[in-house]
Amino acid sequence: MDTLCIDFGTSSIRAAIRKQKDLVSYPLQIAPESQIDNASIPSAIYIPITGDKILFGNKALEAGLSAHPRLLFESSPKSWLSPSNISQVYQSAVRSAPFSRFQLIAGLLALAVQDSIVAGKNVFKLKTSNLSYRISHPVWSTSNRQRIADVYDQLSQIAFKDTGSAITHEMSASQFNLWYKKVIQASKKLSIDIDVEEPIAAALELLPDPSPNNRSATLVVDVGAGTIDLGLFVSVLPDENSKVTRKLIPMTPARSLFGAGDLIDDALIKLVAERLNPNSSVDLAVLKNDIRRSKETLFDTGNLVFSNIQVSQEELVRTDTLQKMASGLKTAISEMLEDAGARFQAQIHSPFHGIAHLDVVFAGGGANLRFLREVIGSIVAMGDAKLTSSQTEVTTPPSFEVDASRARMAVALGGTTPLVDWPRTEMQQPIIRSLSTRTQG
Repeated sequence: MDTLCIDFGTSSIRAAIRKQKDLVSYPLQIAPESQIDNASIPSAIYIPITGDKILFGNKALEAGLSAHPRLLFESSPKSWLSPSNISQVYQSAVRSAPFSRFQLIAGLLALAVQDSIVAGKNVFKLKTSNLSYRISHPVWSTSNRQRIADVYDQLSQIAFKDTGSAITHEMSASQFNLWYKKVIQASKKLSIDIDVEEPIAAALELLPDPSPNNRSATLVVDVGAGTIDLGLFVSVLPDENSKVTRKLIPMTPARSLFGAGDLIDDALIKLVAERLNPNSSVDLAVLKNDIRRSKETLFDTGNLVFSNIQVSQEELVRTDTLQKMASGLKTAISEMLEDAGARFQAQIHSPFHGIAHLDVVFAGGGANLRFLREVIGSIVAMGDAKLTSSQTEVTTPPSFEVDASRARMAVALGGTTPLVDWPRTEMQQPIIRSLSTRTQG
């Protein structure tokens, strides 16, 4: 079976495919017309004020960035699946619209699957009958885990069952309702393969190889728009003559910190709003619609000029919101290292291949945010032990098949890892029964 993994991100959706014939994962060009890059479908949904049609992806983003009246413009629908919003997922997405949040996310994901299959067929002789499907997700707390997993499971059943064959990026309301009615009545059976947690998937793609017959410790920090996903691992590479493959062992449960790039958006909007003329509501609406592009400009150049107002990166980083974000990340990492130290004392202090160093790998769209990178010093504490640490840069090969960086594609690529190579751990964690499906013939 070939494997397709959909990385359902807060701001964009990416995909990769693993061909079992050559055991290699490939990023897919699923968005040739995207404003982001040719590998990223904007996670955007738009309904005009008339309520008579629905736009998804790049079409939705283009419409949303215009000044036209609308019933709904949502550029982060994944937030509807967060612990604080999951109870409203079956409610109407917006007043006067006959569609629930669940239905709209299902349509968006079905389109992502459809575009991924099209992209795969353009490069490979891809057969959907010989394809297994997966969708990545953040790490959820025990109290919310099953509730959110059930919703993701239902979304996966719809998106993969239909593979988007009857859905388009722009549809009338009646066409969308007809598609949804047909797809939920389809009888194709799906079964579960692997639960793809985002920090685990990113680690599988980005962890540096230790030297043969050795072990190493690595912290993966995946900075996205909605969450910062953290994973701490021991990597064991057997002797090169051994038939045993490399093992990736979680040292402590992975975790997701909700509130990442979106919090930076909010802080930047607030900073600009405080300096705008009180009557400049139109200007502020323009900034809100185009906030992600404005934010990237700010971090790339160090400054943003908007409506004759200049904001520097240093000013933004000094805001309470970003200081709390950095502090929260530092606390979470310290807690994980402390927990790992108590669990892996023998490995840390072992005279043979003991762990004395921690590799730190940043991934995701926010991989280069300096104010977050700075929370990890050159010396870290893991229980009673002190480890040196260094940050490993993720390079994108010149032959990479898409415009997006390898750091941004890490979850999609790592999410295609075969079951036999998926990390095993003896730590007791609740089983999540969702987010990966395989068609049954």
